[in-house]
Amino acid sequence: MEQTKLLWLEKTYKFPHRVYTAITKTKIETLVSFEELSLMTRHHDGYIREVAIVKLMKLFPSASIAYLVQLFGEYVMEIYLMTIAQIMLLQKSR
Repeated sequence: MEQTKLLWLEKTYKFPHRVYTAITKTKIETLVSFEELSLMTRHHDGYIREVAIVKLMKLFPSASIAYLVQLFGEYVMEIYLMTIAQIMLLQKSR
């Protein structure tokens, strides 16, 4: 399995490039673990990735940055714009 590595704040994160597991958007919405949600941002289905990104950013806004930085290099424009919109909402709420 191809791995992606990312160095963020002196810590190296490793995660698979893609995840091919059967899961629904409804199931993603019930996840609360940082590890599970960050893994689902690597899912092969873009709709699953989108739900996972939104949930990850809401529950773990600072910790999710490493994953989001990596994702910007490979995502389609719609997911990129949705992620930027979520970041702006987080900034306004502070």
